[in-house]
Amino acid sequence: MTQLCCDCPFFTGHGDGTDKGWCGLFDRMARESHRMTIVCEQEFEAVVIQEAAQQELEQELEAQVSEVAPEPDVDIREERAKTVEVVKVHGDQYTVFSNGNYYVVKPNEPLPQNRCECGDCYFRKLMCKHQIAVKNYLATKSNITAECINVDTNEYAVVYELSLNSCAAGEMYLDYNGSWYHNLKSESFCDQSSAIRDFESCLLELSAQ
Repeated sequence: MTQLCCDCPFFTGHGDGTDKGWCGLFDRMARESHRMTIVCEQEFEAVVIQEAAQQELEQELEAQVSEVAPEPDVDIREERAKTVEVVKVHGDQYTVFSNGNYYVVKPNEPLPQNRCECGDCYFRKLMCKHQIAVKNYLATKSNITAECINVDTNEYAVVYELSLNSCAAGEMYLDYNGSWYHNLKSESFCDQSSAIRDFESCLLELSAQ
């Protein structure tokens, strides 16, 4: 047990060459050479017990929070996202189908809990499997539109030149025998087969104009 004020963790010396200081236990002046009284010892023990009880309570609360809301397993959500299908796109809103239900995903919504209609997003404010599915969907989109295509001809074929972000991304050729050939730069697309399908769809749109 502490014997003098200078040994007490609640005592702070003034550091002015004297033995004067401040007792944080009773909020008053004290001296380093003062001996602790019975009242000091009782108060000291009460504070120590109270701090220990507070620490134990905080640890118990942390354990309860961990049990109720465990850390999300990102890998599980990534795996489950593979079963989610994007069925409709309207502007920056995406309707997805999952386990017999439809959900609207808004990836650009400022508030995390409003980016999907599911409970996982609303209550945990995390990226749910539906948002991951939309993110994966967008990663495979080529962003090819009819406006990206320039039509030209040469002695062998009709040439459809594709540009994305002002950079050449490839061409598709329709020779005069009716055969198609494509030459897309693979580094321009996450999924080249999807890009070819989008390119062909745009060409159908151009031919219908």
